[in-house]
Amino acid sequence: HQTTNTDFYLRVRSRPIVEYTNRVRFAPYALFYRGIEEELQQSDLKDETGMWSNVDDFRWLRAVSSPNWSVLPEDDRLPLVDISDLKAEEDAVSGKHI
Repeated sequence: HQTTNTDFYLRVRSRPIVEYTNRVRFAPYALFYRGIEEELQQSDLKDETGMWSNVDDFRWLRAVSSPNWSVLPEDDRLPLVDISDLKAEEDAVSGKHI
């Protein structure tokens, strides 16, 4: 529950909560694999709500922005990561079919 110098890539329906953090940054989820759209639909996460950027800091209950977290600038974000081949291998090993 203590986090420092960490980047989070999220797709959530509610506001993320942090506490005891320092220099953490948030960005939208950036992972892709075949079948993700169906899984997002089943998880009720199909629509990107932008909630990843509405972070509540329980150690900073003031009207001004928390100094403990920020939105990860677009230039610093990882590109979309496609793990389709890795997921296919994992599914083959576990006996699942895409």
